[in-house]
Amino acid sequence: MKPTPYSREEYLRWHEAAIAGDSSLLDRLEWLRADMAARVRPDLEFLHQLLTYMFTYTRNEYKHSRGQDVTYQTPLSEALRTDPSGAPSPRYDALFKSVQSIVNKMWRKAEDRGPTVHLGNLLESITDLIRTDVRTETLDGAQFLARRMNDLPRLLYDEQVREEYGKRIEATSFEPEMKMASGYFAYHGLFRFRSGYAVEVQVYSALMSEWRKLSHLLYERVRLEPIAQHEFGSPESRLISLGHALHLAECEIMRLRQEIEKK
Repeated sequence: MKPTPYSREEYLRWHEAAIAGDSSLLDRLEWLRADMAARVRPDLEFLHQLLTYMFTYTRNEYKHSRGQDVTYQTPLSEALRTDPSGAPSPRYDALFKSVQSIVNKMWRKAEDRGPTVHLGNLLESITDLIRTDVRTETLDGAQFLARRMNDLPRLLYDEQVREEYGKRIEATSFEPEMKMASGYFAYHGLFRFRSGYAVEVQVYSALMSEWRKLSHLLYERVRLEPIAQHEFGSPESRLISLGHALHLAECEIMRLRQEIEKK
């Protein structure tokens, strides 16, 4: 039976007993993470180039169609910088899911009959092993970018970028990410590279960015001990309600602007 509640040590023993090929799982995950960070860097550098290209394209189209400016920011630019000695930025490591989080997700995906995620299918089963994000002012700006991303590679008019896209990327898909139970609303994209790696890109508004900071603090506290029952007025219930309230406000901003612009 799957060990419940979560205990990393108990899960590792259970997992290794069930899948003989995954012995010394923790050490091998550490190695895999380090190897992935070294091998995927060229793909991430192209992803940054691609995002920069699409930011410019989307800003211009948004200005033309909406009559307003929109900006996009991604921590990927800072994460890919190196110091004068060539050492990577400390932020580069933050692009990769921690081993602790990987093990926890393996536990959450496991079934009582046995683990469903193992070293043999890890890259296919957990698609956010590598992730970054894009922040913009409004939900409308996030939606606008996500929809243009789904038009790739058709919108790549730069021949060099288009050719590199074909060489490196197998598929790109963006869709709304609506977690009704938690109050999280954004757009998530997945870039599947021909190297075998996938990179998740989360696109969200400034309001949702602030909500995410609060949610992350709460998640770290309750991740290993899920809340069995919410109470009225608790930080958890208010945070969930706040996420829905912010989403409603952003939807109303979009609708009101469209209605006013038509008059």
